[in-house]
Amino acid sequence: MIDRVEKQQASAMILTATEQALGVGVGCSAYVTSGMAGDIFRVWLRDGRTAIVKTARPERPTDFSSEAHALGMLAATNTVPVPEVLGVGADCLVMAELGSIEQTPTDAQWAILGAQLGQLHWEEGPHLGYVGSDTPVDPDETWADFWACRIRELTRLWRNPEVLTDDDLAGIERIIKVYGPQVPPSKPILCHGDLWRNNVHLGDDGRLYVIDPSLDYSHPEADLATTRINGPFPEVFYAGYRNTHPLADDWETRLPLYLLKELLGMTAQIAHEPSLRLLREFAAKA
Repeated sequence: MIDRVEKQQASAMILTATEQALGVGVGCSAYVTSGMAGDIFRVWLRDGRTAIVKTARPERPTDFSSEAHALGMLAATNTVPVPEVLGVGADCLVMAELGSIEQTPTDAQWAILGAQLGQLHWEEGPHLGYVGSDTPVDPDETWADFWACRIRELTRLWRNPEVLTDDDLAGIERIIKVYGPQVPPSKPILCHGDLWRNNVHLGDDGRLYVIDPSLDYSHPEADLATTRINGPFPEVFYAGYRNTHPLADDWETRLPLYLLKELLGMTAQIAHEPSLRLLREFAAKA
């Protein structure tokens, strides 16, 4: 959260950055909310449109061109709805306003989004890993092998010894070794990468949009796993998913493996106690 003075300073910066990104005059702006990486504003353009502008904080510079590219890739699949990118600046990403209605999505809207995600999960990628990555490709590597390497590398990069103990590291290894062999085979599939509840937005047009993608070529079950944290999606969403894509009945038994990245991030980087407790519960059951 930013204070009043910071909001005023940021608002002035937003007007300039948006005009430079779009080449269109801006009438005024209003602070909306703050995210982990930056702040979000609503702006009123002089051509009559309303837009949403994401900004980065000085201490966390963001390459908004990558997010714009990811939104464009998702839009090109004609599956899950995403906000239209209006422009990208050095310090901001400008997107079409989706609306600000404060309503709870209906079961029908959730079911449609589930079916749309199922359609997205037919989009095959060239290799496992982040979109645009130049990581060498091993054609014989399974998703479980790929995931184990990623988790071990993130553990090395993120670990705070005062938070994650040696027993925790051993527990992470148990999770990898127990659940990895259970993962069904899958080709590299285009995945949203960060599909938790706050990244779903109900638009004024009655559609559910997905925002803030972290695109990678991964496993469909791993993409679904993030829908079970921080406010799980309703069951009708998964019923809708099954209408367009197969889903194993036991997929949730592998959540300890799929959620390792999120739990590591929350635990190792900000010492989030609930995430540490859940990580240890998963490890104890492995």
